[in-house]
Amino acid sequence: MMTDRYLPVLLDYHQPVNPEPGVAHAPSLAEQRRAIGRLATGLGGELTDEAIIVTSGAQPPAVEIPANTSGVIMFSVQALGHGPMVDIATLVEIWRQVGSVRFLVENLAARDEAGFERLVDMFLAINTVVDRDRSPTWREVVHTLSPAIDDERS
Repeated sequence: MMTDRYLPVLLDYHQPVNPEPGVAHAPSLAEQRRAIGRLATGLGGELTDEAIIVTSGAQPPAVEIPANTSGVIMFSVQALGHGPMVDIATLVEIWRQVGSVRFLVENLAARDEAGFERLVDMFLAINTVVDRDRSPTWREVVHTLSPAIDDERS
């Protein structure tokens, strides 16, 4: 019986300081690989020797999945982040190549077509909200309803 093999996608953080309260530093690539490795082991599999490293906030690179790969495990959805938006095109490309994707930090997974569609719907909703929140119209609405919000940010 062949062991499932998972390609890890690691996140190279811009800043070594993690913005999460109580977390001293952003996880290193080695720490992320160990955590993803534990998940792969729990799934009855192992990691591929290869890994993809994505810089936080940058356009995710083109993804080529090695042969005999059962799935992709990303450290975080941030690995698909292009600025504040989720790069759905890259997610679709990964899905087409391997048909299994997981996100460790967010505890999300798509293992079948229905699960993948739910994941894409969620990311489309996130992108819609991010796009709305960045719009001048939305900023005007928020400022009109609560001028104190802008005053506190200034």
